[in-house]
Amino acid sequence: MQEERKEKRKKRSLAVQFGFFYVAFALVTILISAAMTYGNQMDAYHKECENNLRMICNQLAVQINREGSEFKNLKTYFMEHPDRVWVPVNFADDMPEARHRFFEYVSDTYPGQSFGQDLKFADLDEQGQQLYVNWRFEYWFTLFYDTCEKHELSYIYFVYPTEGKENYVTYMFDPSLFPYLFEGGTDTEAMSRFTRKDDDGRDILMLGDDAFEDPEEHAVMWEAWYEGSDPQGFDAVDNEYGYVYTYCVPLVLNGEKVGLICADEDVLNVNTSILIAVLRQTLVMIVVLLVSLGLMAMFVRTRVLSRIIKLEKHVHEYSEVKDKAVAYKIKQSITRLDELGSLSEEFAGMIDELEDYMKNLQTVTAEKERIGAELDVATNIQASMLPRIFPPFPQRSDIDLYATMDPAKEVGGDFYDFFLLDDDHLAVVMADVSGKGVPAALIMVIARTLIRNHILAGESVEEALTVSSAQLLENNDEMLFVTAWAGIIDLKTGEVEFSDAGHEPAYVLHQDGTVTTIKPKKKRPPLATVEGMKFLKDSFTMVPGDRLYLYTDGVPEATNLDEQLYDKERLEAFLAKHTDLDSEHLLRSVREDVDLFVGTAPQFDDMTMLAVQWKGEQ
Repeated sequence: MQEERKEKRKKRSLAVQFGFFYVAFALVTILISAAMTYGNQMDAYHKECENNLRMICNQLAVQINREGSEFKNLKTYFMEHPDRVWVPVNFADDMPEARHRFFEYVSDTYPGQSFGQDLKFADLDEQGQQLYVNWRFEYWFTLFYDTCEKHELSYIYFVYPTEGKENYVTYMFDPSLFPYLFEGGTDTEAMSRFTRKDDDGRDILMLGDDAFEDPEEHAVMWEAWYEGSDPQGFDAVDNEYGYVYTYCVPLVLNGEKVGLICADEDVLNVNTSILIAVLRQTLVMIVVLLVSLGLMAMFVRTRVLSRIIKLEKHVHEYSEVKDKAVAYKIKQSITRLDELGSLSEEFAGMIDELEDYMKNLQTVTAEKERIGAELDVATNIQASMLPRIFPPFPQRSDIDLYATMDPAKEVGGDFYDFFLLDDDHLAVVMADVSGKGVPAALIMVIARTLIRNHILAGESVEEALTVSSAQLLENNDEMLFVTAWAGIIDLKTGEVEFSDAGHEPAYVLHQDGTVTTIKPKKKRPPLATVEGMKFLKDSFTMVPGDRLYLYTDGVPEATNLDEQLYDKERLEAFLAKHTDLDSEHLLRSVREDVDLFVGTAPQFDDMTMLAVQWKGEQ
């Protein structure tokens, strides 16, 4: 019965209540405001969309004009020798190598001559011209693609009217389409339709696709071509690649029309911008938000501030009298098991631990001969707080998990943690507290407890880190912070949801001997550094046999007597050579390799590692 009451209290957490009030008022505001002002904003944002697309296309046209007649020469070569233009799917990554191949060929074939000065394109032999064209095609593909990404467009491409085919255009540059088709490299139908193999077996884009552009549907495009000037308005096109607004400007080089630069904006993005502007300009929304703000203020004052003030009073009392009985008062004042309730429990626990620590410290100071024994006890206590029985889940055949922690001093600030949330979800945590020794160990205890409690309470990983960071920041006089990586593995699907707080990137070891670096889309600082910081959630998916490897910076920053770092490159290379090892032998092998590299140099930082292999459903 008592456990059921606790669960009900958890469900009434502050985050849920704040979210309920915010969503309710936001929905009312959006509906009323959108109904009043949507029509007035439609024309304005369509015009803004047109101006933005015109600006982007004209910027590309200016860049192309700076290259002189090169673009026209590329078009001519492309029309005459389409089968010699080889652009790999990974054109952006291959571009530096393509440039190197061209200039290396020029250096070997035309010694003493410099391309662009005494050596022109027309002077090159067939292979030299092909190498140059392939390099420049990859350059322009990358430029078009980067422009598309920078301005968050759906597509941006270069076309020209097809000779001998009325109302047809040829797509010469369309790089923004291919990542959509080949995302993840698993779209075999698209790969076979849009790629072919070169002599080296690489996937090469099939260029020069001719497409019929209906003059009624693409009236603005054809107007731009025939008029030779920027058109007014844009085409709304709804086809297999999406529903977009298309704007085209003619590319004119030395007075000659060469083709059209076209940019597509997702209609949904434009409509979203319109809705956002409508919400911002609606007086009703302001009124409703003000009312909601007042209600929120009342709620915060009664449900949050009064409890914080009471907790602050107890903490201040403890700082004055240093009486352990204050911890009992704090526990007695807890009325709700939400975030503030958890924080109060942590403060009470911290007081108990500090009292014990101060007594131990006085004893150690008075009796120096007992320092070694006391620190041995502390080491055992800290080690006992972490899971250390392996295999941890002997009844499960779908998990191979092992973890180690080697503190630089008797006690350290690193910690790992793992626990099953239910039969299908495994939580893993890796963290590193700044500093070393006892202060870091105390923060380690608190941080581990906070993160574990919040995840076990049903919060997502990003919510657990966000709340834990705020709680650690309270009265953090030592200014210690914690880097952390927390993830939840779905043991049925292999999907991993994780949140990163300034920690080292994780690695996924694949059975084919490759290693993938797992980085968050947007980096966040460590815990207890920035007030009000909200952490983000990212995800990736493992396939059966993949192994997740987590570690602290003590591994790549291990230093030998020559002040050389073990570094991440060496670590990645070692992991790639040992993907066949089980988790225990992998961690032991990494440590042996680090020790071999470091030699007799002292260990300056804690070294903690965790490896978990997901074998899939057995």
